[in-house]
Amino acid sequence: MNKNGFFLPIKLFISIAIIAIIITLTFSFWKVAEKNLAEKELEKEIDKVIANVETMSGYYRDVYNYLDENGSKREIEITLPSSIEYVSFGGNADGNIVSDGKCIFYKINGKSMHVKWLENIKFRKGIKNGIWIPSEEPFVIKKAGNYRLIFENVRQGNDKFVIIYSQT
Repeated sequence: MNKNGFFLPIKLFISIAIIAIIITLTFSFWKVAEKNLAEKELEKEIDKVIANVETMSGYYRDVYNYLDENGSKREIEITLPSSIEYVSFGGNADGNIVSDGKCIFYKINGKSMHVKWLENIKFRKGIKNGIWIPSEEPFVIKKAGNYRLIFENVRQGNDKFVIIYSQT
């Protein structure tokens, strides 16, 4: 066998291997970048909610008085990315209230969990019992998509909460 005939398949094999490595690395970097972009998108939506809720002022509806008018409300539309694992207002995704509801937990698939700690906002999931009242659970979303959420100031005894619910 001639010397050039032997080296041609080796050069071809090495070229194919290098191209495969480049494609694999490019795909890996793209997946990491995609997760980082999704996380930034989710953080932007969470910051939008916090900014809107922090500027809600006014009346806190008394949940023990059925004749009491609505508390200050804000309807906020959020868009959650396709790679979301969860976002939880007021506690962890397992349904437990954390730090009296003064937090937002969130996680993107393949990334670590993050928490935003809040100072003056106590989130609770709203439940309908004739009127909307605070539950002892956080408000958890585990699917991507567009959501139209209602945030309402309520008072239960001396405790003030922001309950979250959706009427859709």
